[in-house]
Amino acid sequence: MIKRPLVIMLLSFILGSIITKLKVPVVLGIILIVFIGIILVQYVLKISNRYVSSQDKFLILLPVLLYFGFLLMSRQQIPNPMDHFFEDKVMGNITGTVSMIVDKGDNTTVYLKNNQIQISKHSMLFPSSQLILYSKNTKQLKIGNKIQVYGEIRKFRPATNYGQFDEAFYNKINGIDYKVYEKNTKIVDAGFNHLKQGLYELKLGLVNVYSSILNEKNAGLVSAMLLGEKSMLGEEMKDLYKENGITHILAISGFHVSLIGLTFYKILNFIGLNQLASTLISTFVIYCYGILTNLSVSTGRAVVMLIVSLFANVVWRTYDLLSSLSLSALLILIQNPMAIYDAGFLLSFGAVLGIGVIAPVFRKLTDDLFKDLLKKYKTADIGKKNLPYIIEDLKVSKENYHKLICKYILILFKGVTDSAFLCFSINLITIPILLYFFYELPIYSLIVNLLILPPMSLLTFLSILGGITGCFNHYLGTFFIGGAHYILEFYQAMCEFFRSLPGHMLITLYYFYLFFL
Repeated sequence: MIKRPLVIMLLSFILGSIITKLKVPVVLGIILIVFIGIILVQYVLKISNRYVSSQDKFLILLPVLLYFGFLLMSRQQIPNPMDHFFEDKVMGNITGTVSMIVDKGDNTTVYLKNNQIQISKHSMLFPSSQLILYSKNTKQLKIGNKIQVYGEIRKFRPATNYGQFDEAFYNKINGIDYKVYEKNTKIVDAGFNHLKQGLYELKLGLVNVYSSILNEKNAGLVSAMLLGEKSMLGEEMKDLYKENGITHILAISGFHVSLIGLTFYKILNFIGLNQLASTLISTFVIYCYGILTNLSVSTGRAVVMLIVSLFANVVWRTYDLLSSLSLSALLILIQNPMAIYDAGFLLSFGAVLGIGVIAPVFRKLTDDLFKDLLKKYKTADIGKKNLPYIIEDLKVSKENYHKLICKYILILFKGVTDSAFLCFSINLITIPILLYFFYELPIYSLIVNLLILPPMSLLTFLSILGGITGCFNHYLGTFFIGGAHYILEFYQAMCEFFRSLPGHMLITLYYFYLFFL
């Protein structure tokens, strides 16, 4: 019997998305062969073993998911019909709904959905699912407003050289058709989404708090880490973190979502709410946090996985990381099949795959090794480190103190070893992805990640406390966020030190060509 059907279903959908490069008759033939194969195995030959059994009814859905993946990917790759009516840019009128606002100081980026476009010298209307509007006068706009814009519509530029950033393909992945430079904007319908607008204003308030109690550099870092707001993040700090392989801490990830969501969940349990009520309220808070941070691919993955984890406790089921990962990937790809080509998607899911598949292998090896070593020190159970067991250890006779010391040194060493193997497992998956997209490899990234991870929880808690309390009292916010300031200064000093070491960055594309030349 197949233990993780969601993994198989996800792979079937991805296969359907990939085979869009083939001709339609070939694709339909593949789907038909898969369907006939499943029927033969399950219902004609009635094969049943430890891997597949007649109970695996979900297998009949695989051809459907294969076709579904093919259909959705094919639809997303169809160019907008309006492309044929202008070369590079054209003036036009756009009517659409504000879906997201990203404040960048002097300029504001507005995302419009459900658009209708009428270009100059053409009477017909062209639909567009999503546009980017660049504007300097959007203070009056709210999320959910229906607006009419007159401006210059431009196509995104494709890459002209190998390895160059492909603006057209990048925005195609995100489902964005064109960019618009505003000449005139007016609100057609002033109705707005109260929840999303409220969260957007909350984010702006927190950004202002961080700007008032931190220097510009650290305010930008904290805003990026906690709020997904990167408009204040300087290029110098961005490059410094990138060259040390720790840009992942600038993205909202599973760490931030889990830390905030689980802390809130435990507080609700502590004050006496039952499990179901705590889960429902925590789910709403996690969803709101995702909206607050613009719900990137990595945030969406983390939100889905944490919600699945919380509801697994409610229905008394065991949480399975790989099944939860597959469900979140399937939900994201159904909405946007081309996300499979996005570096953020691949890095986010690749990192969790390393944690769920490769890290347990290393953990099993170290557990077996350390259990053998610890047999001579009171107990062989590495996991029992709580207070009763520590007190029991302290009751040993004086002549056995050296054994006690050796035991806790081994436990500490195992913790360090597990952290190192965890980082190594993540890197095994993500390094090939980084090399494919960016052609650079930070040589000391494993060491840097081992050093930055321990203070991350404290940094996040202090930043959250500083932001919330700073909304009410400037001095109280400054008090809490003082520790976060020094942690960020430590990060910067450490990154600068490793950047100064010889050979800190390997430019793989250069060496690849040099090797063949």
